[in-house]
Amino acid sequence: MQVFKKDNQNKTLVLLNQKIESIDYAPKRKPNVHLQNGCVDSLCCAKCLNPRCMFLSESEASCTYIKDFSFDKNDKVCPVDAIRISENDGFPIIDNKACIKCGVCVRRCPFGSLYFNPNLSLNKTKSIHQFETSVDDKSICNHNHDVESAIQANKTGIIFEESEAIYSQIYNRLISLKPAVQNHVVRDILISLNCDSSLRRIGDVYTRMDAIYQCNNCVGPIEIEFGRDSLDASRAILDDIAVLKVRYSLPKEESHPLVIFLTLPNARQGYWQVVKDIKRVESIKINTITIGCLFLLNWRFADLKRDGIDFYLDYDQMSLRKMILEYIKKNHINISNGFLGICEPEK
Repeated sequence: MQVFKKDNQNKTLVLLNQKIESIDYAPKRKPNVHLQNGCVDSLCCAKCLNPRCMFLSESEASCTYIKDFSFDKNDKVCPVDAIRISENDGFPIIDNKACIKCGVCVRRCPFGSLYFNPNLSLNKTKSIHQFETSVDDKSICNHNHDVESAIQANKTGIIFEESEAIYSQIYNRLISLKPAVQNHVVRDILISLNCDSSLRRIGDVYTRMDAIYQCNNCVGPIEIEFGRDSLDASRAILDDIAVLKVRYSLPKEESHPLVIFLTLPNARQGYWQVVKDIKRVESIKINTITIGCLFLLNWRFADLKRDGIDFYLDYDQMSLRKMILEYIKKNHINISNGFLGICEPEK
């Protein structure tokens, strides 16, 4: 028997009569859905039985790439609980006061029904290519087929346009979150970027790293630092590599560590020289990125499984800007040099 994420009693489904070929996003408008019959339309929320905008699948939430890793099994897509299902009509209800505009739920929606305008919005108006039906075995089968087919559709465009004002709002929200929630923001956006990621289970005192990831045959520990303890992050990475080797049999040479900051360390902080020294002495490249850059990659449909993870910075090169532009295939990012330490150090 199929297990669903919420009570479906007296619930309807919205089904498609055309296959989705692709979905194009742009700021402040409903996404354009290109259908198999050549029409371009906007699609209503399908009232999914297992809403991808709210929950990770069992395979997404599990950790299989490092054997016996004790991972957090929380399957929520939104770490700040900005989206829930209405008991009245079955559509998602959005709390834009809580929303941090990461865009993960938007990118995960199979039908392009979620979008920013400029706040997170939901399309509840049915297209002529959709029809509503009661829930039974046949409609469930058809619904599952619609979802699986739509997941394969190519998504392009821009979910959200970056700006200094928006980043200021987002960073003020991120700073106010509890560390466990901040870590979930990182995990969920990495998964959205098509990079497998698992958080360490809360209470596991033996596995000290914040998280692990796997992408394009690269596996490594993740340290997440939303404060100013940048030097501790680089030192912790060495400890993480040792733990992965001793406890999980991952050779040092096969470990590809990643440090995720809220704000890049200032140029005079010791982090940059330590990272350089670790590469020179141990031949270990520590990748460094900010949560702000991860948001930007997600807004532009970057795919880390396709493009890989290559964010090596050190004392000689402290800017992410050129790297991010190559990932999103653009020539400009709408934030100034050093702003909030997102692309390069503030000072």
